[in-house]
Amino acid sequence: MAFRNMKKVFASISSRVKSLELHPTEPMLASAMFDGTVQIFNTNDWTILRTIHVSPTKPVRCIRWMPSLQAVITGGDDFTISAFDYNTGTLLASYPKAHDDIIRAIAVHPTQPLVLSASDDNSIKLFKVEKNKISFVQEFSGHKHFVIDVKFNPKNFYGGHKVNR
Repeated sequence: MAFRNMKKVFASISSRVKSLELHPTEPMLASAMFDGTVQIFNTNDWTILRTIHVSPTKPVRCIRWMPSLQAVITGGDDFTISAFDYNTGTLLASYPKAHDDIIRAIAVHPTQPLVLSASDDNSIKLFKVEKNKISFVQEFSGHKHFVIDVKFNPKNFYGGHKVNR
């Protein structure tokens, strides 16, 4: 399908892009990069607002906005879930060794401070993200292969389920 109203093509020399996420209310785009960085762009003029160095040696594979904390949440080949302030680029909190293998995808809950992560270790994990702390909540295991994507159920946003703490 062709885009009939495309007005601008964005091109830049960069490392391989692993994930993109548009901010839900602000004119910003976050990109997770193979070189271990996150780039945040202004979508009005495509200038780079900020580059965040997440890992010096490992790719960042997934990125999601968490507007309630003014943060981006990242996951990747360093097995870590991290939260960075998207205005300053500073690390707010991280959970090292969140998984035993590459983190392929993350999902941010729309109303609660919760993050799901999917990994090549065949598991999905649930974390609570606060300004200065990320806490493990629950693991969903038993998958027979890599878990490459994860979403919250839009009809039941983790509402009536018992959480093992």
